[in-house]
Amino acid sequence: MNKILPLWLVSLIAALLLYSAQSLAETPSTGWLSHEDHPPVSVKLELTGHYEAERNLLPALLHVELDEGWKTYWRSPGEGGIPPTFDWSESSNINDIEWRWPVPSRYSIQGIDTVGYQGSLTFPLMIQLSPDARQAHISGTLTMSSCTTVCVLTDYPIDLHVDLDTLTVDSDRAFAFNPAMGKVPREYDSNNVKQAIWSDANQRVQLTIERDSGWQEPQLFIHSNNEALADAEFSSPNIQVEGNTLTANIEVSHWLELPDLSGAELIATVSDEKFAAEYNVQLTAGTIANNAPPLWAILLMALAGGLILNIMPCVLPVLGLKVQSLMLSGAQEPKVVRKQFFASSLGIISSFLVIALGLMALRWSGGSVGWGIQFQNPYFIAALVAITWVFALNLMGAFEFKLPSSLSTSAATAGDDSYKGHFLQGMLAT
Repeated sequence: MNKILPLWLVSLIAALLLYSAQSLAETPSTGWLSHEDHPPVSVKLELTGHYEAERNLLPALLHVELDEGWKTYWRSPGEGGIPPTFDWSESSNINDIEWRWPVPSRYSIQGIDTVGYQGSLTFPLMIQLSPDARQAHISGTLTMSSCTTVCVLTDYPIDLHVDLDTLTVDSDRAFAFNPAMGKVPREYDSNNVKQAIWSDANQRVQLTIERDSGWQEPQLFIHSNNEALADAEFSSPNIQVEGNTLTANIEVSHWLELPDLSGAELIATVSDEKFAAEYNVQLTAGTIANNAPPLWAILLMALAGGLILNIMPCVLPVLGLKVQSLMLSGAQEPKVVRKQFFASSLGIISSFLVIALGLMALRWSGGSVGWGIQFQNPYFIAALVAITWVFALNLMGAFEFKLPSSLSTSAATAGDDSYKGHFLQGMLAT
């Protein structure tokens, strides 16, 4: 005897079957990842669900959220910073992960020019599976550098399982992938690059690029995949536009010796309003006219910079101490006073030369250092705080250090009113 199941039971069974089918299907995502020691940055890697069988490609999206004031970097970060990297060596059935870079922006903080991104951004990725693979495991570490006035390097663990038999398209992610790719420069015909000159004498690259519709406010960014140029710094270009022709001069530097760029291949990214292009160029040796300002203008700018520094809080008190020492020394001939100031200036310059030579020696020995980088070290900052605090307590009379008599005599002699004493005062002021 056949029994007819109640309608509610049929509906329940159908719902359970539908839920089971949906639970088997998946569009992998890591969800938002953040580090408890660095909450201003969050990242998320997710697949769109599409799969290009002919090329074994899985489109993916790497979302990055940066709090206000924080930035991360482009593949060539400029004078500071580290580009984001993904070490996927622990993955299985993955042949390659191609990173696509949106057009970046330029930032200048305390005289340091960098190239990167702020706010919310998305990097499109193309993940290539091994041939004939139906399952894959994306595993590794995403390293993201983020900076304000200090820089933090943060690691994010990535772990995604891919099963092509249960992979389904997520319509929202698939829709988001197209505008993300729209922010990535398209590769254009390099015939539009009319000149790509490297001047070894000027340590400068000059590019001349034409565009049929002309230029409005173009921006230019340089990158090289050549490992020998991994530490080369391409300055913010000096761009001139005449009609349909863009001419850019880019100074190139290296913390060690810059190799000869003749024949080197560069990638030039040009953005102009809604236009974003990428040109592959090969440099040829040539001569570039030197448009540097004359020597008198450079000296005038240096003098103006020195005068501005004299009213800064870190310098102005030192000038007061110097004037006070002159007042206490009694009336002296103007010629003697000028010589004393000259001796102090020599002491200041000598101190800076010692610092510069020390940094040069460290770089020649293979160290990647620069003046000011020590202020990003928490131990160095803690030591400065402790020294300043102890010094302040001493000035307030909480305690007093007494030097040995021989050392006190030597210090008093060194700080006398002789030219040697003024020279040492200049060194101490520095």
